[in-house]
Amino acid sequence: MTDIGWHVPPALLARFADDPGAVDDMSASAIEAHLVACAGCRRALTGAGDPGLLETSWAAVADRIDRPRPAVFERLLGRLGIGGGCTRLLAATPALRAAGLGAVAVLAIAA
Repeated sequence: MTDIGWHVPPALLARFADDPGAVDDMSASAIEAHLVACAGCRRALTGAGDPGLLETSWAAVADRIDRPRPAVFERLLGRLGIGGGCTRLLAATPALRAAGLGAVAVLAIAA
């Protein structure tokens, strides 16, 4: 393995691990480029940050994936009183949109 000549100081690496936005853009870019080439600093990075932060971050990502933001069409159907899985189904299947809207219109007129 080649020695790349410099390593990220531990205090800077810890600050970068906890909050990358707390490091100026030039330093953050240099740290990221360095981490690509330096396995030692990558190992140090895994131990430098707050362990709870990683779990919290992954939990937030999983929550965001599990609860996607409804599309405009889905929100519109929800405001019309169509709830639950039916709105998700109609929004997810464009071929059923016309039939779904037609059924809603017929039911609205009949009511």
